[in-house]
Amino acid sequence: MWVSIRIKFIAPVFLCLIIVMMTSLHRLNKIESTAFEQAVHARTTLVSEFGAASQSYVNEELRAATQTHTGEFILEAMSAPYVTRSLFEKFNAVVPDYIYRQPTLNPLNPINLADEFETSLIERLQINPDLEEIAGYRQRNGKEQYYVARPIKTQQACLQCHGRPDDAPAAITERYGRENGYHWRVGDIVSALMVYVPTTDLRKTQALITRSIFGTFGLLLLVLAALVCTLFDRLIYRRINCLGQAIKQRAVDPDSTLRLKDTSADEIGVISRQFNYMADSLEQAYQVLEDRVRDRTNKLTQTVQTLKRTQAKLVQSEKMSSLTQMVSGIAHEINNPASFIHGNLKHARNYAKTLINLINSFEQELPVAERSAELIEKIEESELAFLEKDMYQLLDSMDTGSERIRSIVESLRNFSRLDEASYKAVDVHEGIESALLLLRSRLEENAQHTAIQIIRDYDNTLPVIMCFPRQLNQAFLHLLNNAIDAVTSARDIPSKITIKTDQTATNYRICIADNGIGISAEVLPNIFDPFFTTKDIGKGTGLGLFVSHQIVVEVHGGELLCHSTPGQGTTMTIVLPL
Repeated sequence: MWVSIRIKFIAPVFLCLIIVMMTSLHRLNKIESTAFEQAVHARTTLVSEFGAASQSYVNEELRAATQTHTGEFILEAMSAPYVTRSLFEKFNAVVPDYIYRQPTLNPLNPINLADEFETSLIERLQINPDLEEIAGYRQRNGKEQYYVARPIKTQQACLQCHGRPDDAPAAITERYGRENGYHWRVGDIVSALMVYVPTTDLRKTQALITRSIFGTFGLLLLVLAALVCTLFDRLIYRRINCLGQAIKQRAVDPDSTLRLKDTSADEIGVISRQFNYMADSLEQAYQVLEDRVRDRTNKLTQTVQTLKRTQAKLVQSEKMSSLTQMVSGIAHEINNPASFIHGNLKHARNYAKTLINLINSFEQELPVAERSAELIEKIEESELAFLEKDMYQLLDSMDTGSERIRSIVESLRNFSRLDEASYKAVDVHEGIESALLLLRSRLEENAQHTAIQIIRDYDNTLPVIMCFPRQLNQAFLHLLNNAIDAVTSARDIPSKITIKTDQTATNYRICIADNGIGISAEVLPNIFDPFFTTKDIGKGTGLGLFVSHQIVVEVHGGELLCHSTPGQGTTMTIVLPL
């Protein structure tokens, strides 16, 4: 498959650019993903530090100050988780989706009870005590959030409120009861620090940046591609194209004086200079060759004229041979019906004479009552009714004979097609039947051979064929003649010729097969050569198959194929294009 050098050059370059840019985009995407992770992690870190600062403030400042002034345990001021959660609730009212929680499997305050998702994370931290952090993404209320879970191990200070109910501050047991949130043990992981931050805005920013990067790279790719195409056209393609056009013009017009002006120091410039040198050398060689050809042409012209005259004589001889066969067939076929008509005309004349005599007698003996015995006897002897009936039968017989003569003449006209020498649509079966009619005398039994059986295997759906009818009929006649010659040789089996017509998707086929002596492998390659024949002297000119081959191949653009097996027969196949 032909591929332009422009495509061969630009396609790999363009592919390399795409690979480089895709690699760069992949790298940028990884950098962008890393930046995204850092951004969401920074948010969680900020929330975590804010929560830690809040708890530190409660533990170190607020709790001591409140104890000093009140002397009582006030949950809203002295419980670090309570204060931190309250602060974030106020914060979430202004800035939603930033969540700081310390969910617990066994909380004092039911609001700190871990949900199903948080419970699974706490259980993972309990199974892996060395695991310091679990992070990931989750969908919550239709929005994506990034979460971080860190284990909270029970400290000794935690037991002040989560130890035994009897040791807990009265304010806690009075508010939350004595059932849940107690009996914690130092070192156990019963809670986790959960931080949730929104990622939707970061995703949007990431998508916008990605689109911008892809758009920029796509535009850059188009610019680079256009630049490569332009440089290739100017530096290579146009110059190669000029070289190709010069070579083509030189091939079409050997007298061309075109020379290339590309004298660059690169490879194409070298080729251009070599082309100019080649053109100069060819011009000189062409002049020498032209002189020699002129001399040879003069000699060949004389030879061709002689060959043309010889060919004309041969063609005329072949035409005369075909015409002789046609005249012989016509004489044989017309003779029988002509004799038939002539024999019946004698009887017709006798019957007419008898009728006339009878009528004359009636005229002499009228009226009827006065007819003589002699007249009556004559009427009885003449058998008037029989004569009248038989006269009509004779006339029908003569009509049949005349119709037969007309049919034969019509078949001869269809075969010769003297009035239809142009290219036209005809029924190929009609031409075959015309040829068979002309060869009828050769097909019938005679002293040399028994009757030859004709087997017709026609495709009745075959449409009319566009051809030169007269010439194609001539080919049929030659092929049938050869088949008859093959089957009339000394054989012990009945002679048969099979004629088959059919149609394929691309052509028509007419097969003429005989069960004759066949053709040997040594002879088969030469059967279409002019003057080549295996028949005895005086029985063939060696032009029948040659002429048939010219008619089928050169005139009609088809094929004439021969398949033969010695001792079994030969099949000649005419293939005509649709």
